[in-house]
Amino acid sequence: MHLKRNMSRNKSLLLHGFAPKYAARVMCLFRINEPLVPLYELKQNYIRNPDYPDNFRFPEFFDEMEFCGSVNGIVCLSHSQNMEGGRHVLWGSFAVLWNPAIKRTKLVRLPPRKTLCDVWYMVSVGLGYDAENDDYKIIRLVPVASEDVPGQLESRVEIYSSNQDCWKAVCNGAKINFHPVLPNCNFVLKGVPYWYGGKWALGAFDPRTGMYKNIPCPRCVKNERTAVHPVNMMDKVSALVYSPGESPNQMVDLYELDSAGSWIKTITTGPIAGEGLRMPQCLTTGEIVIETWKGGNSDFRSTFFYDPKTGHLSSKFNSFVSLWYQSYCHVESLVSVKGMEPFGNEGKNKKKPGAKNRDKYLSEGFKLVLRFYQV
Repeated sequence: MHLKRNMSRNKSLLLHGFAPKYAARVMCLFRINEPLVPLYELKQNYIRNPDYPDNFRFPEFFDEMEFCGSVNGIVCLSHSQNMEGGRHVLWGSFAVLWNPAIKRTKLVRLPPRKTLCDVWYMVSVGLGYDAENDDYKIIRLVPVASEDVPGQLESRVEIYSSNQDCWKAVCNGAKINFHPVLPNCNFVLKGVPYWYGGKWALGAFDPRTGMYKNIPCPRCVKNERTAVHPVNMMDKVSALVYSPGESPNQMVDLYELDSAGSWIKTITTGPIAGEGLRMPQCLTTGEIVIETWKGGNSDFRSTFFYDPKTGHLSSKFNSFVSLWYQSYCHVESLVSVKGMEPFGNEGKNKKKPGAKNRDKYLSEGFKLVLRFYQV
């Protein structure tokens, strides 16, 4: 009852990003014309626990994670998949299901790399919901180098069931002709995660079966810089098509996918000024996030909100360094997933019966020996 009530009135965006001057990594709720609501904040001077990841703690994990989806108030966070580089070679080890409203988490170990052909730094994770079985699913796409066509990538699909607490390879690990361009799905709509795979195509993955559906994007090339950005526009699969540098006017076309699988142009709006232009997200109320920059330097961006119906451009939004490609529609809820634990208890080692007081009888030297052999 609480979830249904909130879904009709309490929609917002959940944003991953940084506090001003990158002083902290932050997850917060955002609604237009309202203050940001921080849900979790990790200071950049946080001191890492040397036992991580053997002694798993949420702060260490949060410092390395990608935000991969939100469904019914349940949030999926995943380790970055950069196994060959970055600060920690253990990236790619964990995912976490988290409900920030009730402060409960569930640790999920990610499957290890299976073959040398796996393109590990391009692995992508998304969250889905199987309504038929009331089961929250983590879907992982593992790009694999084609053995037949040099330079071509395919993907293997793996799916985790929170009810069964296990991973399964879809179709026994059979490959599909699709690979993602981001480490996380682009958006989640009615429990179904969608990925943009480049080549003007969307991939939708059924959370119940893991089966893949290819959706060609609308193709309206106006110049060599024409961009298509798939979004969830007010609970509809939509695409923003725009052409930076278009002359004489810089217009934006909004397309929606109808029930027959055809793209229908619903709005043409603009012009929107700016030498550099990007539209990474839509608010639940229909406004489009606009990022602009001048002089070819995208490091100094200005963020606005544009109402396509009225043509109104909001004032500049600068109080938060948002990673807009890691932002999702979110509703606060009391939903809990099987196996969730109170925040702060995640990953605590379950001691064997009869051994709970063992450590207090051992010398420090013998404890070090046990730890070396991981006993």
